[in-house]
Amino acid sequence: MSWTKGKLHVEFLSRSTGKASMREVDADLCGGLAVHDALGVSTADGKQVLSVSHAATGRKVTTSYFDDRNKAVNAVTALVALPVDWTALKPASPADSHFLREAVIAICAFCGAFEVDDLMDRPGGHA
Repeated sequence: MSWTKGKLHVEFLSRSTGKASMREVDADLCGGLAVHDALGVSTADGKQVLSVSHAATGRKVTTSYFDDRNKAVNAVTALVALPVDWTALKPASPADSHFLREAVIAICAFCGAFEVDDLMDRPGGHA
């Protein structure tokens, strides 16, 4: 799978207003997924963290974040190897979406992702 650099419009939910908007970010793109800086999220010591988003919709594919680009790239590499069309607006059928969600969680955890306990940082929240 090849990687390209590009721009991506990601969904962002404002903590202050609760309103959703789309924001443009620089991203590394591969197979319909993107690795990019998480908007408004950092580690306790202020280090920028990364998100993995679905390029077609701009929404996060995982509740997890990565503190290292190589970890995020490894997760995307594993995710695009799944029998899923990540370039589609809906990569999985409703019947398969539960299984895909479980696979994404497991792969990201295996690749060193971490969770944030704030509900605003769940999919559909910050990108």
